[in-house]
Amino acid sequence: MTVILPKPPVKISSSCREGRLFTNDECHSILPGITRDSVIEIARGLGYSVEIAAMRLNDLQTADEAFLTGTAAEVTPVREVDEVKIGNGTRGRITAEIQQVFFGAIAGRQEKYKHWLSFVS
Repeated sequence: MTVILPKPPVKISSSCREGRLFTNDECHSILPGITRDSVIEIARGLGYSVEIAAMRLNDLQTADEAFLTGTAAEVTPVREVDEVKIGNGTRGRITAEIQQVFFGAIAGRQEKYKHWLSFVS
């Protein structure tokens, strides 16, 4: 999920609660990108519902797990925000599952997502 936290703003790509993925909409401090779109597609492909809407700090702090997405970050777990532990403070099950598929996809090991790649000889 992408959340703007007061002083200073921080962007979080996604959070998970009760097996659902949440992410901010494009009007609320998010940089839409290929990685985020890819993770949303992967999550839905794994059977998770994805809710895109404005989020608040409390949504992040009460999440079971959270992660960042981005070109450099790829899919990176978030353990805590403002000294508040997210979930149990470790990478969550859904984050791990999405990471596994994402890393497989960008390495060309996920047949379902090979159309994302341009192979060069």
